[in-house]
Amino acid sequence: MGASEGSASSAGPGGNLLFYTNGNSVWNTNHVVMPNGSGLFGSSISCQSAVIVRQPGSANLYYVFTMRNWTDGGNGAHFSIVDMSLAAGLGDVTTKNQLIYGNTRESLTAICHANGTDFWIVLHDMFTNEFRSYLLTAGGLSGIPVISATGSVFSGGNRYGALKASPDGTKLGYALGGSGGVTTELYDFSRTTGMVTNPLTLNNGGFPNAYGIEFSPNSLVLYVTQYNGSTIQQFNLAAGSPALIVSSNTVISTGANVKANLQTGPDGRIYVCLAYQTFLA
Repeated sequence: MGASEGSASSAGPGGNLLFYTNGNSVWNTNHVVMPNGSGLFGSSISCQSAVIVRQPGSANLYYVFTMRNWTDGGNGAHFSIVDMSLAAGLGDVTTKNQLIYGNTRESLTAICHANGTDFWIVLHDMFTNEFRSYLLTAGGLSGIPVISATGSVFSGGNRYGALKASPDGTKLGYALGGSGGVTTELYDFSRTTGMVTNPLTLNNGGFPNAYGIEFSPNSLVLYVTQYNGSTIQQFNLAAGSPALIVSSNTVISTGANVKANLQTGPDGRIYVCLAYQTFLA
Protein backbone atom coordinates (compact mmCIF):
# COMPACT_ATOMS: atom_id res chain seq x y z
CA MET A 1 0.00 0.00 0.00
CA GLY A 2 1.20 3.48 -0.79
CA ALA A 3 0.19 6.38 1.46
CA SER A 4 2.06 9.67 1.66
CA GLU A 5 0.09 10.66 4.75
CA GLY A 6 -2.88 9.01 6.47
CA SER A 7 -3.82 5.34 6.76
CA ALA A 8 -5.87 3.09 9.05
CA SER A 9 -6.12 -0.58 9.95
CA SER A 10 -8.47 -2.77 11.96
CA ALA A 11 -7.65 -5.86 14.00
CA GLY A 12 -9.58 -8.54 15.84
CA PRO A 13 -9.50 -9.08 19.62
CA GLY A 14 -6.27 -11.09 19.40
CA GLY A 15 -4.52 -8.46 17.30
CA ASN A 16 -5.01 -10.36 14.04
CA LEU A 17 -5.21 -8.04 11.03
CA LEU A 18 -8.68 -7.73 9.47
CA PHE A 19 -8.21 -5.03 6.82
CA TYR A 20 -6.49 -1.72 6.13
CA THR A 21 -6.88 1.38 3.95
CA ASN A 22 -5.15 4.51 2.69
CA GLY A 23 -8.50 6.22 2.12
CA ASN A 24 -8.59 5.23 -1.57
CA SER A 25 -8.77 1.40 -1.38
CA VAL A 26 -9.42 -1.28 1.24
CA TRP A 27 -7.18 -4.36 1.43
CA ASN A 28 -8.06 -7.60 3.26
CA THR A 29 -5.77 -9.63 5.48
CA ASN A 30 -4.35 -11.38 2.39
CA HIS A 31 -3.31 -7.96 1.01
CA VAL A 32 -5.88 -8.10 -1.78
CA VAL A 33 -8.27 -5.22 -2.52
CA MET A 34 -11.76 -6.17 -1.34
CA PRO A 35 -14.64 -6.45 -3.83
CA ASN A 36 -15.98 -2.91 -4.35
CA GLY A 37 -13.00 -1.80 -2.24
CA SER A 38 -11.38 0.67 -4.64
CA GLY A 39 -12.38 4.22 -5.48
CA LEU A 40 -13.15 5.36 -1.94
CA PHE A 41 -13.50 9.13 -1.54
CA GLY A 42 -10.55 9.52 0.80
CA SER A 43 -7.02 10.57 -0.09
CA SER A 44 -3.62 9.07 0.59
CA ILE A 45 -2.34 12.65 0.86
CA SER A 46 -4.84 13.63 3.57
CA CYS A 47 -3.46 13.91 7.11
CA GLN A 48 -6.21 11.68 8.52
CA SER A 49 -7.36 9.88 5.40
CA ALA A 50 -9.39 7.24 7.24
CA VAL A 51 -10.72 6.15 10.63
CA ILE A 52 -12.29 2.71 11.16
CA VAL A 53 -15.01 2.08 13.75
CA ARG A 54 -17.00 -1.12 14.26
CA GLN A 55 -20.73 -0.40 14.28
CA PRO A 56 -22.12 -0.66 17.81
CA GLY A 57 -24.03 -3.91 18.35
CA SER A 58 -22.54 -5.61 15.28
CA ALA A 59 -19.82 -8.25 15.11
CA ASN A 60 -19.22 -7.84 11.39
CA LEU A 61 -20.00 -4.30 10.18
CA TYR A 62 -17.23 -1.69 10.16
CA TYR A 63 -17.61 1.96 9.20
CA VAL A 64 -14.64 3.32 7.23
CA PHE A 65 -14.73 7.11 7.56
CA THR A 66 -12.65 8.79 4.86
CA MET A 67 -11.39 12.35 4.46
CA ARG A 68 -10.43 14.08 1.22
CA ASN A 69 -7.35 16.23 0.83
CA TRP A 70 -8.19 19.91 1.47
CA THR A 71 -7.34 20.80 -2.15
CA ASP A 72 -10.32 18.70 -3.28
CA GLY A 73 -12.61 21.38 -1.78
CA GLY A 74 -16.26 20.58 -0.95
CA ASN A 75 -15.67 16.81 -1.04
CA GLY A 76 -14.69 16.26 2.58
CA ALA A 77 -15.96 13.44 4.79
CA HIS A 78 -17.64 10.22 3.60
CA PHE A 79 -18.25 6.76 4.98
CA SER A 80 -18.19 3.27 3.52
CA ILE A 81 -19.14 -0.01 5.23
CA VAL A 82 -17.14 -3.24 5.32
CA ASP A 83 -19.03 -6.48 6.06
CA MET A 84 -16.58 -9.03 7.44
CA SER A 85 -19.13 -11.85 7.23
CA LEU A 86 -18.74 -11.87 3.42
CA ALA A 87 -16.09 -13.37 1.13
CA ALA A 88 -15.45 -16.27 3.52
CA GLY A 89 -14.57 -13.88 6.33
CA LEU A 90 -12.22 -11.70 4.25
CA GLY A 91 -14.78 -8.91 3.90
CA ASP A 92 -16.54 -6.91 1.18
CA VAL A 93 -17.31 -3.20 0.90
CA THR A 94 -21.11 -3.16 0.76
CA THR A 95 -21.81 0.59 1.03
CA LYS A 96 -19.47 3.16 -0.43
CA ASN A 97 -18.85 6.91 -0.41
CA GLN A 98 -21.85 8.18 1.52
CA LEU A 99 -21.38 11.92 2.07
CA ILE A 100 -21.28 13.14 5.67
CA TYR A 101 -20.21 16.75 5.19
CA GLY A 102 -18.37 18.58 2.43
CA ASN A 103 -16.40 21.58 3.67
CA THR A 104 -14.01 19.97 6.12
CA ARG A 105 -10.38 20.21 7.10
CA GLU A 106 -8.21 17.08 6.73
CA SER A 107 -9.10 15.80 10.19
CA LEU A 108 -11.55 13.50 11.92
CA THR A 109 -11.56 11.42 15.07
CA ALA A 110 -13.80 8.87 16.79
CA ILE A 111 -14.62 9.07 20.52
CA CYS A 112 -16.48 6.50 22.59
CA HIS A 113 -19.79 7.85 23.94
CA ALA A 114 -20.30 8.07 27.71
CA ASN A 115 -22.64 5.06 27.44
CA GLY A 116 -19.63 2.90 26.52
CA THR A 117 -21.28 1.62 23.35
CA ASP A 118 -21.84 4.35 20.77
CA PHE A 119 -19.28 6.65 19.13
CA TRP A 120 -18.97 10.32 18.30
CA ILE A 121 -17.41 11.04 14.90
CA VAL A 122 -15.94 14.55 15.11
CA LEU A 123 -15.03 16.80 12.15
CA HIS A 124 -14.14 20.47 11.77
CA ASP A 125 -15.51 22.92 9.23
CA MET A 126 -12.96 24.32 6.78
CA PHE A 127 -13.86 28.00 7.01
CA THR A 128 -15.45 28.54 10.44
CA ASN A 129 -14.75 27.63 14.07
CA GLU A 130 -17.40 24.89 14.08
CA PHE A 131 -16.85 21.32 15.24
CA ARG A 132 -19.43 18.80 14.01
CA SER A 133 -20.06 15.69 16.15
CA TYR A 134 -22.06 12.86 14.51
CA LEU A 135 -23.38 9.98 16.63
CA LEU A 136 -22.81 6.40 15.43
CA THR A 137 -25.17 3.85 17.01
CA ALA A 138 -26.49 0.38 16.26
CA GLY A 139 -28.98 2.12 13.97
CA GLY A 140 -26.23 3.77 11.88
CA LEU A 141 -24.78 7.26 11.60
CA SER A 142 -26.96 10.22 12.52
CA GLY A 143 -27.25 12.79 9.75
CA ILE A 144 -27.77 15.63 12.25
CA PRO A 145 -24.55 16.75 13.98
CA VAL A 146 -24.01 18.44 17.31
CA ILE A 147 -22.34 21.74 16.31
CA SER A 148 -19.92 23.55 18.60
CA ALA A 149 -18.71 27.00 17.55
CA THR A 150 -15.57 27.42 19.64
CA GLY A 151 -11.89 28.24 19.32
CA SER A 152 -10.15 29.86 16.39
CA VAL A 153 -11.42 30.37 12.86
CA PHE A 154 -8.85 28.48 10.81
CA SER A 155 -8.09 30.26 7.57
CA GLY A 156 -4.87 30.55 5.62
CA GLY A 157 -3.37 28.36 2.90
CA ASN A 158 -3.06 24.69 3.81
CA ARG A 159 -5.67 23.08 6.02
CA TYR A 160 -3.92 19.96 7.25
CA GLY A 161 -3.26 18.70 10.78
CA ALA A 162 -4.53 15.90 13.00
CA LEU A 163 -7.44 15.96 15.46
CA LYS A 164 -7.19 13.50 18.36
CA ALA A 165 -9.14 12.72 21.52
CA SER A 166 -7.53 11.87 24.83
CA PRO A 167 -7.91 8.20 25.87
CA ASP A 168 -10.40 9.19 28.58
CA GLY A 169 -12.45 11.10 25.99
CA THR A 170 -12.51 14.38 27.90
CA LYS A 171 -10.07 16.40 25.76
CA LEU A 172 -9.48 17.17 22.09
CA GLY A 173 -6.11 18.21 20.70
CA TYR A 174 -5.87 19.88 17.31
CA ALA A 175 -2.74 20.47 15.23
CA LEU A 176 -3.52 23.32 12.87
CA GLY A 177 -1.00 23.45 10.07
CA GLY A 178 -1.15 26.36 7.65
CA SER A 179 -3.66 28.26 9.74
CA GLY A 180 -1.83 31.57 9.77
CA GLY A 181 -0.70 31.80 13.39
CA VAL A 182 -2.66 29.55 15.75
CA THR A 183 -1.02 26.16 15.41
CA THR A 184 -2.15 23.97 18.34
CA GLU A 185 -5.35 24.11 20.39
CA LEU A 186 -6.74 22.10 23.29
CA TYR A 187 -10.46 21.74 24.11
CA ASP A 188 -12.79 20.01 26.54
CA PHE A 189 -15.11 17.36 25.08
CA SER A 190 -18.36 16.00 26.48
CA ARG A 191 -18.73 12.29 25.80
CA THR A 192 -22.41 12.66 26.74
CA THR A 193 -23.47 15.56 24.52
CA GLY A 194 -20.75 15.70 21.84
CA MET A 195 -20.08 19.36 22.63
CA VAL A 196 -16.61 20.92 22.33
CA THR A 197 -15.83 23.76 24.78
CA ASN A 198 -13.10 25.74 26.59
CA PRO A 199 -10.52 26.30 23.82
CA LEU A 200 -6.92 26.91 24.86
CA THR A 201 -4.28 28.03 22.37
CA LEU A 202 -1.06 26.17 23.17
CA ASN A 203 1.08 27.60 20.35
CA ASN A 204 0.46 30.87 18.58
CA GLY A 205 2.86 31.13 15.67
CA GLY A 206 5.83 29.76 17.62
CA PHE A 207 5.46 26.25 16.20
CA PRO A 208 4.45 26.71 12.55
CA ASN A 209 2.78 23.96 10.56
CA ALA A 210 1.74 21.72 13.46
CA TYR A 211 0.73 18.36 11.99
CA GLY A 212 0.70 15.22 14.15
CA ILE A 213 -0.80 15.14 17.64
CA GLU A 214 -1.31 12.51 20.35
CA PHE A 215 -2.11 12.16 24.05
CA SER A 216 -0.28 9.97 26.51
CA PRO A 217 -2.20 6.86 27.65
CA ASN A 218 -3.06 8.56 30.97
CA SER A 219 -4.46 11.63 29.10
CA LEU A 220 -2.15 13.99 31.01
CA VAL A 221 0.49 14.79 28.37
CA LEU A 222 0.08 16.07 24.80
CA TYR A 223 2.63 15.69 21.98
CA VAL A 224 2.79 17.64 18.70
CA THR A 225 4.91 17.34 15.53
CA GLN A 226 5.43 19.67 12.56
CA TYR A 227 4.71 19.17 8.89
CA ASN A 228 8.10 18.65 7.21
CA GLY A 229 9.70 19.34 10.60
CA SER A 230 11.97 17.40 12.91
CA THR A 231 10.70 18.59 16.29
CA ILE A 232 8.35 17.00 18.83
CA GLN A 233 6.84 19.22 21.52
CA GLN A 234 5.35 18.11 24.84
CA PHE A 235 2.72 19.84 27.01
CA ASN A 236 1.92 18.90 30.61
CA LEU A 237 -1.88 19.05 30.86
CA ALA A 238 -1.69 18.48 34.62
CA ALA A 239 0.46 21.59 35.15
CA GLY A 240 -2.46 23.53 36.63
CA SER A 241 -3.81 26.77 35.17
CA PRO A 242 -4.14 27.35 31.42
CA ALA A 243 -1.08 29.62 31.57
CA LEU A 244 0.96 26.90 33.27
CA ILE A 245 -0.12 24.34 30.66
CA VAL A 246 1.03 26.68 27.89
CA SER A 247 4.34 27.39 29.63
CA SER A 248 5.01 23.68 30.15
CA ASN A 249 5.94 23.47 26.45
CA THR A 250 9.12 21.37 26.16
CA VAL A 251 10.96 20.21 23.04
CA ILE A 252 11.67 16.50 23.58
CA SER A 253 13.04 15.53 20.16
CA THR A 254 14.92 17.13 17.28
CA GLY A 255 17.00 15.69 14.48
CA ALA A 256 17.22 15.16 10.76
CA ASN A 257 14.28 12.76 10.33
CA VAL A 258 10.94 14.36 9.49
CA LYS A 259 8.47 13.28 12.19
CA ALA A 260 4.88 13.08 11.00
CA ASN A 261 1.78 11.43 12.50
CA LEU A 262 1.74 10.02 16.03
CA GLN A 263 -0.29 7.02 17.21
CA THR A 264 -0.58 5.25 20.57
CA GLY A 265 -0.31 1.48 20.31
CA PRO A 266 -2.01 -1.12 22.53
CA ASP A 267 1.30 -1.46 24.43
CA GLY A 268 1.00 2.14 25.66
CA ARG A 269 3.87 3.44 23.53
CA ILE A 270 3.44 6.35 21.13
CA TYR A 271 4.73 5.46 17.67
CA VAL A 272 6.16 8.15 15.37
CA CYS A 273 6.00 7.98 11.59
CA LEU A 274 9.42 8.91 10.16
CA ALA A 275 9.31 10.21 6.60
CA TYR A 276 11.32 8.24 4.03
CA GLN A 277 12.25 5.51 6.55
CA THR A 278 11.37 1.81 6.67
CA PHE A 279 10.66 1.79 10.40
CA LEU A 280 8.77 3.63 13.14
CA ALA A 281 10.19 5.47 16.14
